[in-house]
Amino acid sequence: MVECLRGLGLQVRAMVRQDDERAESLRTSGAEVVVGHLTQQPADLAQALKGCDRVYCRR
Repeated sequence: MVECLRGLGLQVRAMVRQDDERAESLRTSGAEVVVGHLTQQPADLAQALKGCDRVYCRR
């Protein structure tokens, strides 16, 4: 999803639980990475969504 959106020239912010090699891969693709936990830290989600126009969720 990130690669597709970046390919369209869109800015992408991705929220990850751990700053690991997958997070680095997202950064390499041009995404902004926010580290946080969706269900345990609601403030993390609020920070990740700040200024966003659209949200895509991948399960």
